[in-house]
Amino acid sequence: MKTPEGDVVLDYLCSSKIGTITMGTEFLNFEYDGPLVTSLEQAGELNALLTFGYDATIQLKSFGYVSGSANFSCAVDGLLIGFIERNRARTASHPNLPE
Repeated sequence: MKTPEGDVVLDYLCSSKIGTITMGTEFLNFEYDGPLVTSLEQAGELNALLTFGYDATIQLKSFGYVSGSANFSCAVDGLLIGFIERNRARTASHPNLPE
C-alpha cells in the first residue's frame, strides 16, 4: 500500500489475519490464539512487546507490557469490576524502565 510517508507492507497469516505490518525499518508483528490477538510486538523507533490474556469466556483477563502487567476482573455480564496493576522492577534486561 502506498502512502505519502512511504510503502506499507501487510503480510497475512492464514485467512484474513494480519501477521506483520511493515513500513521502512518499523514493524508490528501479531500473534494469535484462534481469533484472539495474544501478543503485539512493535519494533523500530519504539520497541515494545504487548501481551494479552483471555479467560474461558473470551474476556480480556490480563495485559502485559514492558514495565508491568495488569489483571482485569469482570462480572458475569462482562462489566469490568476490578483492575490490578503490577509493575516490574528495573533489571539488567530492562535497564531503561522509568523510575
